Amino acid sequence: MAGEYDTVTRILLEHCGQDWLAALATIQRFPDRVFRLHYPQPYLLHLEVRV
Repeated sequence: MAGEYDTVTRILLEHCGQDWLAALATIQRFPDRVFRLHYPQPYLLHLEVRV
């Protein structure tokens, strides 16, 4: 069940996706692992493990 912040974040990502990409591009973060997937459509899966 999505919380209220999940819902708001999804709406913002849906309507302002390019702005999010521009903002996140300025952050110097290194993922634990990124997978390039091609099925059913091309996309990236970014895994960041937190302890």
